[in-house]
Amino acid sequence: MRTEAGEPALSVRGVSKRFGATQALDDVEFTLWGGTVHALLGGNGSGKSTLVKILAGACRADRGTIVRGGRQWDVDEYDAPTARSIGLRFVHQTLAVFPSLTVAENLALARGYPRHPSGRIDWNAIEEDAERLLHRYHLAGAARLPVARLRPASQALVAIAAALGDGSASGSDSGSPDVLIVDEATAALPRGEADDLLTSLRALAADGHAVVFISHRIDEVLAVADEVTILRDGRVAGSCVREGLTHGALVDMLAGGVVSDTVHTPPVPSRTHTRLRVIGLRAGPLRSVDLQVSGGEILGISGLLGSGRSTLLHTIFDPERREAGVIEVDGRALDGTPAASMDAGVALVPEDRARQAVFLSRSVADNLTEAMSGRYWRYGWLSSRRAHAEAREMIRRHRIVTASESSPIERLSGGNQQKVVLARWLARRPAVLLLDEPTQGVDVHARRAVHDAVRRAVNDGACAVVASSDLDELIELSDRILVLANGCMIAELHPPYDPSQLLALDQTSVDPTNSQLERSSQ
Repeated sequence: MRTEAGEPALSVRGVSKRFGATQALDDVEFTLWGGTVHALLGGNGSGKSTLVKILAGACRADRGTIVRGGRQWDVDEYDAPTARSIGLRFVHQTLAVFPSLTVAENLALARGYPRHPSGRIDWNAIEEDAERLLHRYHLAGAARLPVARLRPASQALVAIAAALGDGSASGSDSGSPDVLIVDEATAALPRGEADDLLTSLRALAADGHAVVFISHRIDEVLAVADEVTILRDGRVAGSCVREGLTHGALVDMLAGGVVSDTVHTPPVPSRTHTRLRVIGLRAGPLRSVDLQVSGGEILGISGLLGSGRSTLLHTIFDPERREAGVIEVDGRALDGTPAASMDAGVALVPEDRARQAVFLSRSVADNLTEAMSGRYWRYGWLSSRRAHAEAREMIRRHRIVTASESSPIERLSGGNQQKVVLARWLARRPAVLLLDEPTQGVDVHARRAVHDAVRRAVNDGACAVVASSDLDELIELSDRILVLANGCMIAELHPPYDPSQLLALDQTSVDPTNSQLERSSQ
């Protein structure tokens, strides 16, 4: 319930942010009240992450103001120390905890280490303070346990406890209730543990805190939120109170504008034999997944964070990750390492480009030729001249914007880095092209170039599997779409696609022991 104070806990007014040609946020308005949970929804590229970074002071907006506790900050003067001093606290999907340290040690990192007069750390005081705090979060007795021994929901509560401290609703310099921003913290949690965390968020709001809850899961939003704001393409597409809001109405609000006015229906592919077959695959969240993809076909994979999309692609590329099941490429079983999969014609463009796909300290040429370095060695000598010549040809063919092939790749835009990663793999003429969020964080021109390159590879006989949270991308690219929910394939869709149906299927809860695949042709 809203606090009775006459002013909101936090206001965002006219905030805009542009990255190159991409307008990430456009005149965003957002109001948060004490004692409420306010859900922030939106698809990939909607601007949620950019807004969170601006509120945290990690990214500076181009214009706009932030209001808190009766004070107003222009974005030019707002930074991370300001966010901390006025009581904004953040809990992300990747929790800011150290699993090998005890709960008490993790809390002390955030709160400080009390000391004896001699200067030594007072560990008894640290554990006693931790126990007092943990009792508030229903984690009594856990102070001495390593965080790794806690269940995932309890680890999230430790992160919240570290962020909010003793839970006082007015512990910041602003004198207003603390603001807790929870960014996809339930995405990787099992359903029961996610429900426990939602209950804790409701309790925090009842104590006077203001909570911003960011999630893709509509059922969670309906369970916990008092108010809902939807972002789409960097703009506020709508705000409403939770009372009277139905699942179908929220799906319709999210789906509105998912696809452009002209729906791109992919041409009927000229398919060859089956290039990729997966039978009974179990790995991580995946539960007995079956699929097959023919040459000349693009298969889309839809599903929420935590559904198993990325696990599916990474396990095909690295079969040693699987717990059970068969993976075949061109009729031959894959059983080895990623190197063996590469030799069999499998290529993976991962979601985390910076950590898993590019070598930031090296040149564009090095990044383009890394997957084919063996062809440049002769009698123990490396022919850098040949490598650079081929890199220049790939730069030309894929329209990569760079000063030269010798430039450090870290100087390139995100879209051009992604074109380098894709060009590197396409030079190997893969049989199976796996793409995880292939256009995340790139502008519209780079997006078109990536899509065109994928289509060319498929037209040459490869097959592609595209996992994406961007429904527009899946609808535009895919010849078929399989929907993953809780590690199970629950639906197979064919064009022309209904974005509302696809979005509703993404939200489906599945009993893994009794899942059935629904096939639909619109």
